[in-house]
Amino acid sequence: MAETARDRPMTEAVWQRAELLAAMLDRLECRTVALRLDHGDAFTRASRRCLACPYPSRCRLWLDQRGSGYAKPPAFCANVDFLVAASADAPE
Repeated sequence: MAETARDRPMTEAVWQRAELLAAMLDRLECRTVALRLDHGDAFTRASRRCLACPYPSRCRLWLDQRGSGYAKPPAFCANVDFLVAASADAPE
């Protein structure tokens, strides 16, 4: 059976972090247009901060404990500023 990228530990970590960031964006109802700020550079920086985050377990727990449409990102998140700017409640 052929090995896939998700079978490798490091790439699995990258996938998990990407899934956490996507879940956070959904939970906070972030606007899609916000992901294209600075030609996508803001999202790229947010992705890198997420990948380097030491709190993936806290993030998963936070996401699991909140319903959809939660308005404020967790204080421990390195992407608080990006998420607030991208939120549906942020001015256009």
